[in-house]
Amino acid sequence: MLHIMATVQLRAPTESRAYFDREQGSVKSSMEAIRCLKRRLSDLVFRTMLGG
Repeated sequence: MLHIMATVQLRAPTESRAYFDREQGSVKSSMEAIRCLKRRLSDLVFRTMLGG
């Protein structure tokens, strides 16, 4: 599910797309940038589930 969330976020000029572009500029590959984006999305989902 996180993979689908990440790929959908990358299609449009969103905050997640800007994060991906920044990460891709600072890390070695696009796969690592996608992994970072998935981690960021999983943290967001977790915080939402906790209610905070």
